[in-house]
Amino acid sequence: MSKRPRESGRARFYHDVQLRGPIPQRLVFYPEVSAAPSEALIEAARAWTAEDDMSPGSLAAAESFHRFDWLPILAGAGEDGAEAIRKLTAFWLEQHGRFSPATWRATLCAPRVIRMLCHMDLLTNGMDGPMRAMILDSTARQARHLSRFLRRGKDKQRLPVVVARTLASLCLPEDRQIGTTDTPRLGQYLRPLAEGELPASWRHVNVALQETDDLFILSEAFDIRRLSAPPELDEALKVARLYIGGFLTGEGGMVQMPGRYAPDKAALHRIGPMIRPESAILLERMGYASLRDGDTLFMADLGKDQDLAGTGGIALTTGRTPLIVSCGAPSPAAIGIVDRMAAWADALNTPAAASGFDIPALAPSSFSRPSAQEMGLSWSSRRGTIQRKFELSESEHQLSVEEQIPTEKLDLRLHIGAGQAKLDEHGGVDIALDQGAGARLTIDGAKTQIEESVSAWPDGRIEKLYQIVMSPCGPAVRWRIKWGQ
Repeated sequence: MSKRPRESGRARFYHDVQLRGPIPQRLVFYPEVSAAPSEALIEAARAWTAEDDMSPGSLAAAESFHRFDWLPILAGAGEDGAEAIRKLTAFWLEQHGRFSPATWRATLCAPRVIRMLCHMDLLTNGMDGPMRAMILDSTARQARHLSRFLRRGKDKQRLPVVVARTLASLCLPEDRQIGTTDTPRLGQYLRPLAEGELPASWRHVNVALQETDDLFILSEAFDIRRLSAPPELDEALKVARLYIGGFLTGEGGMVQMPGRYAPDKAALHRIGPMIRPESAILLERMGYASLRDGDTLFMADLGKDQDLAGTGGIALTTGRTPLIVSCGAPSPAAIGIVDRMAAWADALNTPAAASGFDIPALAPSSFSRPSAQEMGLSWSSRRGTIQRKFELSESEHQLSVEEQIPTEKLDLRLHIGAGQAKLDEHGGVDIALDQGAGARLTIDGAKTQIEESVSAWPDGRIEKLYQIVMSPCGPAVRWRIKWGQ
């Protein structure tokens, strides 16, 4: 027997046959969700769907395409979005509507099923009878595929699969192959999260937000169907809200950490993150440390396991004003819709795109907290150890920092929020921000210059920002940023 029987055309054919079953005439119900539309992405999607071949141009774009990341964005864009949805759906069904090992992987199939179920009215609106039947048939086949995946016991730690399969059982007409809602199994999968054990993938807070939104949609589906969800679902949602609340800023957005993108505010509003002291514990488990004083939030990326690109990166937000940021990242939807975004996503997942020392291969940090408004961090590298002390004071509107570095050949970069930066005659920096009052940066022990930077928006726009680059003159550098100037 071949080691990879599912890769053969014969195996794919018989697997597809096994997924056949009754074609639903309609859904029992579909969850009603919304996402913030994006004019930039709508325009890009219009150009994309005007092409004869809509195949994505990179691996990252292909994964986004097969997850249907584009569907929630286009769903809120009126007739322009609906037309793009019809074209993309028809193209996907023609090319990939039947089982294929590559495009029906559980990591792609699970989010795709959730999005198809949530937007089934738009997917089928304006379609003729055969195309409507094809959409419903493919959705049912994918749900059966996920049920088969779970029955065979593969990768039982993958929570999105059981969430998608359970939602399908609530939305689709009763089908022996899809199965019942199976609340005990759902509770079993949710129990680790309900007890505070976060999935490893949730280090990327955007993944945590998306999967928490899926859990919220599932919870509402149980309520609408007047069925009892397992108690672990509510407990898991509480833990998720606490974790995401740790990233929440005073403006109701999320702090911009390296390689992360601004959240969909509709999803953020739906799940209702909670800002509580317990959030800091969950953040530290996932490789983040934070100081919060009033409406000011400071956060540092400690690094964790293999996700080290942003290690040492920091961010500072006060109220509605982001002072120190990273360069951000395009959203998966932007990567799927805008060709050049995949290359930008790679470029922005580097140390230079974070506010920190421009040095690769930093190991995860050790961490201490002398008081509620102080933290000490230590990073090891091939050049030696970097020690940093941060002290936040909301009453004095300032962040004070002491740096101990092993070599002078390390530049410290601070990307600033939208605005202008200007060196003064004393070596300090005056910062005029687009939002709120300005700020002033004073520096001791380093030469300073202003360089251009960029900010990547979730919708695929790349805008110019500025960064402050400090070149140490010795082993110790002290700097302070004071806002409200």
